[in-house]
Amino acid sequence: MRGSRKILMALVAVMILAAPLARAGEDLCLPTDKTSSGTTCQLVGFDGVLYRITTEVACELFFRKIDDGHHLLNIKPVADEVTPYYEVYIQWGLFPAVILGIEAGGTNSWILGTETGYAEK
Repeated sequence: MRGSRKILMALVAVMILAAPLARAGEDLCLPTDKTSSGTTCQLVGFDGVLYRITTEVACELFFRKIDDGHHLLNIKPVADEVTPYYEVYIQWGLFPAVILGIEAGGTNSWILGTETGYAEK
């Protein structure tokens, strides 16, 4: 138990120090063009919200601000995969991760409720 506090503090310190490096166009509030590479966890900051995104295949991520409480996320697979369906996990704030079902071929759009933690297609 004694060492767990040190580990927790180290984890918090790493997250605090990594947050500024994860910014993605927040200064201009422009749509963000990020490409994730297969089965990775990536931090993307957009409009003051830090998203943790885990993908199974490489895909392009485009964010756009709708209003103060909603962001539009477009996800497009980089290459047509053999699997016609796969999942993208996205988590922000204190909300649990949301699983997005993505179909290969084309762009999948989701509205993210940044204040309520939901995703709607």
